[in-house]
Amino acid sequence: MPSHTHLVELINRFYDRVPFTNIMMLVRGRRTPSKSEITEDILSFCGGPCGHLNPFFRDVLEYLGYRAYLVPAWMRGSMSHIALIVTLDGDDYWVDVGNGHPYFTPLSINKSDIASHCGLSYRLQSLGDNSFQILQRVNEATEFSLNYRFENTPVEFEFFDEMVYLHYTSQHFGPFRTSLRLIRYSNQEMFAVRDYEFLRYCDGSLEKSMLNSNDMIMECIKTHFNHFKYPVKQAICALGWSK
Repeated sequence: MPSHTHLVELINRFYDRVPFTNIMMLVRGRRTPSKSEITEDILSFCGGPCGHLNPFFRDVLEYLGYRAYLVPAWMRGSMSHIALIVTLDGDDYWVDVGNGHPYFTPLSINKSDIASHCGLSYRLQSLGDNSFQILQRVNEATEFSLNYRFENTPVEFEFFDEMVYLHYTSQHFGPFRTSLRLIRYSNQEMFAVRDYEFLRYCDGSLEKSMLNSNDMIMECIKTHFNHFKYPVKQAICALGWSK
């Protein structure tokens, strides 16, 4: 039966099994994926970007009896992200399992609660007119900064067709054609590869180390993301990196 406790459990399980990544975006060339490719990426635990993760999670929630829908979000002025709203006991909760951040706790759009996970604190702020923004900060910082703005307006996945197309085809629409991202969370730990940097959050501290070559990137992913055999070499070739 749908409940806040059950929703939190589902979010945590999803994060534990399905990483945020753009690797398959790079190796498939400049084209949008088919629905079967998206489904295969999720069910094989390969993962994907927001256009994979949040629509799939919405479908799972609906199957389990939740009322959930997609909403459009703006980052740096462009409508370039997909978030979720889940309705529980008449209250709307913001959910986002497709942003690469540890948003483990769904937040009511009618409250100003602060949640913290893996060194990141985040909160929701109303802007009026059914518009909201997600603010976040690293724990040692003093000020919250804007991650994105969204509107609580239900839309179908087809609403995002142009946005998804631009993410896959445009070099300048978002970071995914010019960078490498692979992030997973497990038991409140974070493992992340961001270009030539490896980040690990464990026991309340964040460790960073440089990956000084393409071979080091491939070895790091093989070690820390061994649940799926990623085509990392092809992705690096697509980026044109020769380091």
